[in-house]
Amino acid sequence: MLEKFYITLYNLLTTQNETTNYQEKIKEINCYIHLAESGTSYRFLTYQKTNRFRNALLEEIKKDMENLQNEYRDLIKDIS
Repeated sequence: MLEKFYITLYNLLTTQNETTNYQEKIKEINCYIHLAESGTSYRFLTYQKTNRFRNALLEEIKKDMENLQNEYRDLIKDIS
């Protein structure tokens, strides 16, 4: 989940000007949008349509990645 959607999208948004295959990456990310939290997927879809709210989307991505990492850590702790 983190790698296919969140990390790929975060990297794309933070290096947008350096990416030559931007549209291809967007298509790839769209294939994994179902992995995103609902707020993030909504912001991403809005960003695609309007090219607005990039910073809000980045903040949402950071928050989700942190929450998912914490959930993963807790899960590993419970298993051990």
